[in-house]
Amino acid sequence: MIAQTRLEWFEDEGVYTLTVDYSNPSVGAFKIAHKGQVEAFPFRSKAVNVCVKQGHQFDKNGIAQDDHPLRVQLTFLTDKLLTHQWANTLLDATYAHITTVRQKLFADNPTWKPCFKVPELRFTEAGLAIAQGEASRTKVYMIEEYISGPFKKYIHNCSVQPLPSVQNDTVVIFLAFSQHAQYILSNGLAFVSNYQGMCPLFLHIQI
Repeated sequence: MIAQTRLEWFEDEGVYTLTVDYSNPSVGAFKIAHKGQVEAFPFRSKAVNVCVKQGHQFDKNGIAQDDHPLRVQLTFLTDKLLTHQWANTLLDATYAHITTVRQKLFADNPTWKPCFKVPELRFTEAGLAIAQGEASRTKVYMIEEYISGPFKKYIHNCSVQPLPSVQNDTVVIFLAFSQHAQYILSNGLAFVSNYQGMCPLFLHIQI
């Protein structure tokens, strides 16, 4: 019932045709990713190029195999998507807090000006894709907007200190602030970490 309960948290957005290119996978510690395309627009950004991900395990030769049972994939991928949703909520709360503070400062001093422009950032849109067909061959994927170009890592998931290569970057200053704001706004319960991507899009976040 765990997987079924998780599925109920995601809206049914319809049926799409997903094409997956398995020829050049990108293997991480817990997920294997492939390039893909969707025939329509499942995301608000109208992106058709997507990154298709599954949880994986390594075989005895150290080769990644995306052969987790369906139930395991459902549990793993929906947890990743829930993390994605929490990250969006925390980032939205950060921007809302900035707006509130700005309005108060302007009300107190109409000549007040911010010291720098707040970057407009967001996380990739993502969703759960479940293949339709024979139950014995059903596969489930996490799909998200495809980012093409050089990735940059700003803050690691093991530290709140910005990486040395980006310490003077306006974006990383904002991201470091956002972690402090999220920690305070959540009463010390949570903040987003592992900030990486290609500005203004971020992915692979953790809470």
